[in-house]
Amino acid sequence: MGNNGLDNDTFGTGNSEWKPEGYNMYSAPQEPYSMPTENTYNYTAPNEPYSMPYNEPVATQKESKALEICALVFGILGLVGCACCGIFGIVGLILSIVCLVKGKKSGMTIAGLICSIIGVLLSIIFAIYFAYNGELSTELTGFGDDNPIVDDQTTEDKDDDNKIHSSKDNSDKDKDATTEDDTDSSDNKYSYTGGYNEATDTSCVQVELYGKTYTLPCKFSEIKDAVEIDEYDMDYYKDGIEADDYAWLDLVEGDDSTGVTIGLYNDTDSKIKNLDDAIVMSVEEYDYDDGEGSSVAVFLGGLKIGMTRDEVEKFLEQYKEVYYSGTDDSDYYAIDIKPSEDVYCTYSFFVSKDTDKVSSIDFSVFQY
Repeated sequence: MGNNGLDNDTFGTGNSEWKPEGYNMYSAPQEPYSMPTENTYNYTAPNEPYSMPYNEPVATQKESKALEICALVFGILGLVGCACCGIFGIVGLILSIVCLVKGKKSGMTIAGLICSIIGVLLSIIFAIYFAYNGELSTELTGFGDDNPIVDDQTTEDKDDDNKIHSSKDNSDKDKDATTEDDTDSSDNKYSYTGGYNEATDTSCVQVELYGKTYTLPCKFSEIKDAVEIDEYDMDYYKDGIEADDYAWLDLVEGDDSTGVTIGLYNDTDSKIKNLDDAIVMSVEEYDYDDGEGSSVAVFLGGLKIGMTRDEVEKFLEQYKEVYYSGTDDSDYYAIDIKPSEDVYCTYSFFVSKDTDKVSSIDFSVFQY
Protein backbone atom coordinates (compact mmCIF):
# COMPACT_ATOMS: atom_id res chain seq x y z
CA MET A 1 0.00 0.00 0.00
CA GLY A 2 1.37 3.39 -0.91
CA ASN A 3 2.28 6.05 1.63
CA ASN A 4 0.57 8.80 -0.27
CA GLY A 5 3.84 10.46 -1.01
CA LEU A 6 4.89 10.46 2.70
CA ASP A 7 8.34 9.37 3.63
CA ASN A 8 8.67 7.69 7.04
CA ASP A 9 12.39 8.11 7.04
CA THR A 10 12.52 11.70 6.07
CA PHE A 11 15.33 12.63 8.46
CA GLY A 12 17.35 9.48 7.71
CA THR A 13 17.14 8.02 11.17
CA GLY A 14 16.48 4.52 9.93
CA ASN A 15 13.20 4.45 11.85
CA SER A 16 10.53 3.24 9.58
CA GLU A 17 7.68 4.02 12.09
CA TRP A 18 5.08 6.30 10.65
CA LYS A 19 4.74 9.87 11.95
CA PRO A 20 2.16 12.35 10.96
CA GLU A 21 3.15 15.02 8.57
CA GLY A 22 4.52 18.07 10.35
CA TYR A 23 5.44 16.10 13.47
CA ASN A 24 8.50 17.47 15.26
CA MET A 25 10.03 15.29 17.86
CA TYR A 26 11.64 18.25 19.63
CA SER A 27 8.43 20.15 20.29
CA ALA A 28 7.03 20.28 23.90
CA PRO A 29 4.55 17.62 24.76
CA GLN A 30 0.99 18.62 25.22
CA GLU A 31 -0.33 19.08 28.75
CA PRO A 32 -2.59 16.41 30.13
CA TYR A 33 -6.32 17.11 30.39
CA SER A 34 -7.50 18.95 33.59
CA MET A 35 -10.85 20.19 35.01
CA PRO A 36 -11.67 23.80 34.25
CA THR A 37 -10.94 26.16 37.20
CA GLU A 38 -13.24 28.95 36.19
CA ASN A 39 -16.84 29.09 37.30
CA THR A 40 -18.41 28.18 34.03
CA TYR A 41 -21.88 28.18 35.59
CA ASN A 42 -21.69 31.77 37.05
CA TYR A 43 -22.73 30.59 40.60
CA THR A 44 -21.98 32.98 43.52
CA ALA A 45 -21.73 31.64 47.10
CA PRO A 46 -23.47 33.67 49.83
CA ASN A 47 -21.20 35.90 51.97
CA GLU A 48 -22.86 35.00 55.32
CA PRO A 49 -24.63 31.91 56.46
CA TYR A 50 -28.37 32.11 56.27
CA SER A 51 -30.13 33.01 59.53
CA MET A 52 -33.67 33.72 60.60
CA PRO A 53 -34.54 37.40 61.56
CA TYR A 54 -34.57 38.07 65.42
CA ASN A 55 -37.10 40.29 67.11
CA GLU A 56 -36.77 41.51 70.77
CA PRO A 57 -39.28 39.78 73.04
CA VAL A 58 -42.39 41.79 73.81
CA ALA A 59 -41.83 41.47 77.59
CA THR A 60 -38.35 43.06 77.33
CA GLN A 61 -39.75 45.91 75.23
CA LYS A 62 -42.44 46.62 77.85
CA GLU A 63 -39.85 46.52 80.65
CA SER A 64 -37.62 49.04 78.84
CA LYS A 65 -40.59 51.29 78.18
CA ALA A 66 -41.57 51.18 81.86
CA LEU A 67 -38.03 52.16 82.88
CA GLU A 68 -38.10 55.14 80.53
CA ILE A 69 -41.45 56.30 81.91
CA CYS A 70 -40.27 55.90 85.51
CA ALA A 71 -37.07 57.81 84.75
CA LEU A 72 -39.10 60.70 83.35
CA VAL A 73 -41.64 60.69 86.20
CA PHE A 74 -39.01 60.65 88.94
CA GLY A 75 -37.02 63.30 87.09
CA ILE A 76 -40.04 65.62 87.05
CA LEU A 77 -40.78 64.89 90.73
CA GLY A 78 -37.15 65.60 91.61
CA LEU A 79 -37.35 68.94 89.81
CA VAL A 80 -40.66 69.95 91.39
CA GLY A 81 -39.79 68.80 94.91
CA CYS A 82 -36.15 69.87 94.92
CA ALA A 83 -36.71 72.31 97.80
CA CYS A 84 -37.98 69.66 100.22
CA CYS A 85 -36.60 66.31 99.10
CA GLY A 86 -33.82 65.33 96.71
CA ILE A 87 -34.47 61.58 96.74
CA PHE A 88 -36.76 61.74 93.69
CA GLY A 89 -34.06 63.36 91.61
CA ILE A 90 -31.53 60.73 92.66
CA VAL A 91 -33.90 57.86 91.75
CA GLY A 92 -34.69 59.49 88.41
CA LEU A 93 -30.98 59.92 87.70
CA ILE A 94 -30.27 56.23 88.42
CA LEU A 95 -33.16 55.04 86.22
CA SER A 96 -32.08 57.32 83.36
CA ILE A 97 -28.54 55.97 83.51
CA VAL A 98 -29.86 52.38 83.49
CA CYS A 99 -31.91 53.15 80.37
CA LEU A 100 -28.89 54.67 78.61
CA VAL A 101 -26.73 51.67 79.48
CA LYS A 102 -29.36 49.42 77.88
CA GLY A 103 -29.27 51.54 74.75
CA LYS A 104 -32.66 53.19 75.25
CA LYS A 105 -31.81 56.74 74.20
CA SER A 106 -35.38 57.86 73.73
CA GLY A 107 -36.77 61.33 74.35
CA MET A 108 -38.26 60.27 77.69
CA THR A 109 -34.90 58.96 78.90
CA ILE A 110 -33.05 62.16 77.94
CA ALA A 111 -35.77 64.36 79.45
CA GLY A 112 -35.76 62.32 82.67
CA LEU A 113 -31.97 62.57 82.85
CA ILE A 114 -31.98 66.35 82.43
CA CYS A 115 -34.78 66.89 84.97
CA SER A 116 -33.06 64.60 87.48
CA ILE A 117 -29.71 66.37 87.20
CA ILE A 118 -31.31 69.81 87.61
CA GLY A 119 -33.41 68.56 90.54
CA VAL A 120 -30.40 67.09 92.36
CA LEU A 121 -28.35 70.27 91.87
CA LEU A 122 -31.19 72.45 93.14
CA SER A 123 -31.67 70.15 96.14
CA ILE A 124 -27.99 70.56 97.04
CA ILE A 125 -28.25 74.35 96.71
CA PHE A 126 -31.37 74.49 98.90
CA ALA A 127 -29.75 72.20 101.49
CA ILE A 128 -26.69 74.47 101.74
CA TYR A 129 -28.90 77.57 101.94
CA PHE A 130 -31.10 76.23 104.73
CA ALA A 131 -28.12 74.83 106.63
CA TYR A 132 -26.34 78.19 106.48
CA ASN A 133 -29.39 80.13 107.64
CA GLY A 134 -30.06 77.65 110.42
CA GLU A 135 -26.51 77.99 111.69
CA LEU A 136 -26.70 81.78 111.43
CA SER A 137 -29.89 81.93 113.46
CA THR A 138 -28.30 79.97 116.32
CA GLU A 139 -25.52 82.56 116.52
CA LEU A 140 -27.97 85.32 117.41
CA THR A 141 -29.48 85.96 120.84
CA GLY A 142 -32.87 87.61 121.32
CA PHE A 143 -34.09 89.74 124.24
CA GLY A 144 -37.87 89.34 123.86
CA ASP A 145 -40.42 89.69 121.08
CA ASP A 146 -40.47 93.49 121.26
CA ASN A 147 -36.73 93.87 121.49
CA PRO A 148 -34.24 93.58 118.62
CA ILE A 149 -31.70 90.81 118.27
CA VAL A 150 -28.24 91.64 119.52
CA ASP A 151 -24.88 90.44 118.25
CA ASP A 152 -23.49 87.21 119.60
CA GLN A 153 -20.85 87.77 122.24
CA THR A 154 -18.06 85.29 121.91
CA THR A 155 -16.63 85.12 125.42
CA GLU A 156 -17.88 83.33 128.48
CA ASP A 157 -17.90 86.60 130.42
CA LYS A 158 -20.34 88.08 127.93
CA ASP A 159 -22.55 85.01 128.09
CA ASP A 160 -22.67 85.30 131.87
CA ASP A 161 -23.61 88.95 131.59
CA ASN A 162 -26.43 88.21 129.18
CA LYS A 163 -27.96 85.81 131.69
CA ILE A 164 -28.49 88.65 134.15
CA HIS A 165 -29.52 91.31 131.62
CA SER A 166 -33.26 91.80 131.81
CA SER A 167 -36.07 93.95 130.47
CA LYS A 168 -39.83 94.20 130.58
CA ASP A 169 -40.15 91.18 128.30
CA ASN A 170 -37.72 89.13 130.38
CA SER A 171 -39.73 89.93 133.49
CA ASP A 172 -42.91 88.76 131.80
CA LYS A 173 -41.18 85.55 130.72
CA ASP A 174 -40.03 84.91 134.29
CA LYS A 175 -43.60 85.38 135.44
CA ASP A 176 -45.02 83.05 132.82
CA ALA A 177 -42.34 80.43 133.40
CA THR A 178 -43.18 80.15 137.10
CA THR A 179 -45.91 77.60 137.65
CA GLU A 180 -48.43 77.45 140.47
CA ASP A 181 -46.56 74.46 141.91
CA ASP A 182 -43.46 76.63 142.41
CA THR A 183 -45.39 79.27 144.33
CA ASP A 184 -46.05 78.84 148.00
CA SER A 185 -49.57 80.24 148.32
CA SER A 186 -49.20 80.60 152.08
CA ASP A 187 -46.30 83.06 151.61
CA ASN A 188 -47.90 84.97 148.74
CA LYS A 189 -49.27 88.12 150.35
CA TYR A 190 -49.34 90.11 147.15
CA SER A 191 -51.93 90.76 144.46
CA TYR A 192 -51.12 90.84 140.78
CA THR A 193 -53.63 91.31 137.95
CA GLY A 194 -51.20 92.38 135.24
CA GLY A 195 -51.80 96.09 135.76
CA TYR A 196 -49.50 99.01 136.56
CA ASN A 197 -48.90 100.74 139.84
CA GLU A 198 -49.49 104.48 139.99
CA ALA A 199 -46.40 106.59 140.40
CA THR A 200 -46.39 108.67 143.55
CA ASP A 201 -43.28 110.67 142.62
CA THR A 202 -40.40 110.78 140.15
CA SER A 203 -38.34 108.30 142.14
CA CYS A 204 -39.79 105.45 140.04
CA VAL A 205 -37.64 106.52 137.08
CA GLN A 206 -34.57 107.46 139.09
CA VAL A 207 -31.54 105.49 140.19
CA GLU A 208 -28.83 106.55 142.58
CA LEU A 209 -25.45 105.34 141.36
CA TYR A 210 -22.29 105.95 143.36
CA GLY A 211 -24.06 108.66 145.32
CA LYS A 212 -25.39 110.55 142.28
CA THR A 213 -29.00 110.43 141.08
CA TYR A 214 -29.91 109.93 137.40
CA THR A 215 -33.33 110.07 135.77
CA LEU A 216 -33.88 107.46 133.08
CA PRO A 217 -34.01 107.43 130.15
CA CYS A 218 -31.00 109.69 129.67
CA LYS A 219 -28.03 110.00 127.34
CA PHE A 220 -25.00 107.89 128.10
CA SER A 221 -22.92 111.07 127.99
CA GLU A 222 -24.68 112.19 131.21
CA ILE A 223 -23.56 109.16 133.17
CA LYS A 224 -20.30 107.92 131.69
CA ASP A 225 -18.05 110.38 133.55
CA ALA A 226 -19.37 109.17 136.92
CA VAL A 227 -18.72 105.50 136.24
CA GLU A 228 -15.82 103.39 135.00
CA ILE A 229 -16.71 101.06 132.13
CA ASP A 230 -14.90 97.78 131.62
CA GLU A 231 -12.31 98.15 128.84
CA TYR A 232 -13.40 94.95 127.14
CA ASP A 233 -16.95 96.28 126.71
CA MET A 234 -15.76 99.63 125.41
CA ASP A 235 -13.58 97.84 122.87
CA TYR A 236 -16.42 95.47 121.94
CA TYR A 237 -18.70 98.39 121.06
CA LYS A 238 -15.99 100.64 119.65
CA ASP A 239 -17.71 100.65 116.25
CA GLY A 240 -20.97 101.87 117.78
CA ILE A 241 -24.48 100.43 117.98
CA GLU A 242 -26.67 99.46 115.04
CA ALA A 243 -30.07 101.05 114.53
CA ASP A 244 -32.72 99.88 117.02
CA ASP A 245 -30.14 97.74 118.81
CA TYR A 246 -28.87 97.29 122.37
CA ALA A 247 -25.49 97.32 124.11
CA TRP A 248 -24.59 96.12 127.59
CA LEU A 249 -21.73 97.72 129.51
CA ASP A 250 -20.29 96.35 132.74
CA LEU A 251 -18.85 98.73 135.29
CA VAL A 252 -15.43 97.94 136.68
CA GLU A 253 -15.89 95.84 139.80
CA GLY A 254 -13.95 96.51 142.96
CA ASP A 255 -12.89 94.05 145.60
CA ASP A 256 -16.52 93.48 146.56
CA SER A 257 -18.79 90.76 145.14
CA THR A 258 -21.29 93.16 143.56
CA GLY A 259 -21.41 94.24 139.93
CA VAL A 260 -23.38 96.76 137.87
CA THR A 261 -24.46 96.55 134.24
CA ILE A 262 -25.82 99.47 132.21
CA GLY A 263 -28.07 98.84 129.22
CA LEU A 264 -27.86 101.23 126.24
CA TYR A 265 -30.31 101.53 123.36
CA ASN A 266 -30.04 103.14 119.94
CA ASP A 267 -33.49 104.56 119.27
CA THR A 268 -32.56 106.01 115.88
CA ASP A 269 -32.98 104.60 112.38
CA SER A 270 -29.25 104.57 111.67
CA LYS A 271 -26.08 103.33 113.30
CA ILE A 272 -24.50 105.53 115.94
CA LYS A 273 -20.72 105.40 116.21
CA ASN A 274 -20.46 107.37 119.43
CA LEU A 275 -21.91 105.67 122.49
CA ASP A 276 -22.52 109.08 124.06
CA ASP A 277 -25.60 109.40 121.83
CA ALA A 278 -27.12 106.11 123.06
CA ILE A 279 -29.98 106.05 125.57
CA VAL A 280 -29.48 104.57 129.05
CA MET A 281 -32.60 102.44 129.56
CA SER A 282 -31.51 99.85 132.12
CA VAL A 283 -29.42 99.57 135.27
CA GLU A 284 -28.84 96.26 137.01
CA GLU A 285 -26.94 95.44 140.17
CA TYR A 286 -26.16 91.88 141.24
CA ASP A 287 -24.29 90.28 144.10
CA TYR A 288 -22.41 86.99 143.75
CA ASP A 289 -22.54 86.49 147.50
CA ASP A 290 -26.37 86.37 147.83
CA GLY A 291 -26.73 89.88 149.18
CA GLU A 292 -23.81 89.91 151.59
CA GLY A 293 -21.90 92.46 149.52
CA SER A 294 -22.25 96.24 149.66
CA SER A 295 -24.54 98.10 147.29
CA VAL A 296 -23.49 100.96 144.98
CA ALA A 297 -26.99 101.61 143.56
CA VAL A 298 -30.32 102.58 145.14
CA PHE A 299 -33.65 102.06 143.31
CA LEU A 300 -37.13 103.42 143.98
CA GLY A 301 -35.85 105.61 146.76
CA GLY A 302 -34.81 102.72 149.00
CA LEU A 303 -34.57 99.34 147.26
CA LYS A 304 -30.99 98.05 147.24
CA ILE A 305 -28.74 94.99 147.49
CA GLY A 306 -28.55 93.53 151.00
CA MET A 307 -32.05 94.51 152.15
CA THR A 308 -33.54 91.92 154.47
CA ARG A 309 -36.80 90.13 153.74
CA ASP A 310 -38.60 92.13 156.43
CA GLU A 311 -37.38 95.37 154.89
CA VAL A 312 -38.55 94.21 151.46
CA GLU A 313 -42.04 93.37 152.71
CA LYS A 314 -42.37 96.74 154.38
CA PHE A 315 -41.09 98.48 151.24
CA LEU A 316 -43.64 96.70 149.03
CA GLU A 317 -46.63 97.77 151.14
CA GLN A 318 -46.95 100.93 149.07
CA TYR A 319 -47.67 98.98 145.84
CA LYS A 320 -50.95 97.29 144.95
CA GLU A 321 -49.64 95.27 141.99
CA VAL A 322 -46.73 93.02 143.01
CA TYR A 323 -45.86 89.84 141.20
CA TYR A 324 -44.40 87.15 143.42
CA SER A 325 -43.14 83.60 142.89
CA GLY A 326 -41.15 81.40 145.22
CA THR A 327 -38.69 78.60 144.49
CA ASP A 328 -36.43 76.47 146.63
CA ASP A 329 -33.52 78.89 146.23
CA SER A 330 -35.03 82.36 146.10
CA ASP A 331 -38.12 84.52 145.95
CA TYR A 332 -38.83 86.61 142.87
CA TYR A 333 -40.64 89.95 142.91
CA ALA A 334 -41.65 92.27 140.07
CA ILE A 335 -43.25 95.72 140.05
CA ASP A 336 -44.58 97.57 137.00
CA ILE A 337 -45.04 101.33 137.31
CA LYS A 338 -46.42 103.74 134.73
CA PRO A 339 -45.50 107.34 135.53
CA SER A 340 -46.94 108.72 132.28
CA GLU A 341 -48.82 107.70 129.16
CA ASP A 342 -45.69 107.15 127.09
CA VAL A 343 -43.34 105.77 129.75
CA TYR A 344 -43.45 102.70 131.97
CA CYS A 345 -40.77 101.05 134.09
CA THR A 346 -40.19 97.61 135.55
CA TYR A 347 -38.38 96.54 138.69
CA SER A 348 -37.56 92.91 139.33
CA PHE A 349 -35.42 91.50 142.12
CA PHE A 350 -34.52 88.29 143.92
CA VAL A 351 -34.34 87.57 147.65
CA SER A 352 -32.05 84.67 148.51
CA LYS A 353 -33.51 82.06 150.85
CA ASP A 354 -30.04 81.27 152.15
CA THR A 355 -29.41 84.77 153.47
CA ASP A 356 -32.95 86.29 153.34
CA LYS A 357 -31.42 89.30 151.58
CA VAL A 358 -31.86 90.97 148.18
CA SER A 359 -29.24 89.49 145.83
CA SER A 360 -30.03 91.21 142.50
CA ILE A 361 -32.12 94.13 141.20
CA ASP A 362 -32.96 95.05 137.63
CA PHE A 363 -34.48 98.40 136.65
CA SER A 364 -35.63 99.09 133.07
CA VAL A 365 -37.43 102.06 131.53
CA PHE A 366 -39.43 101.84 128.30
CA GLN A 367 -40.66 104.75 126.27
CA TYR A 368 -43.31 104.53 123.53
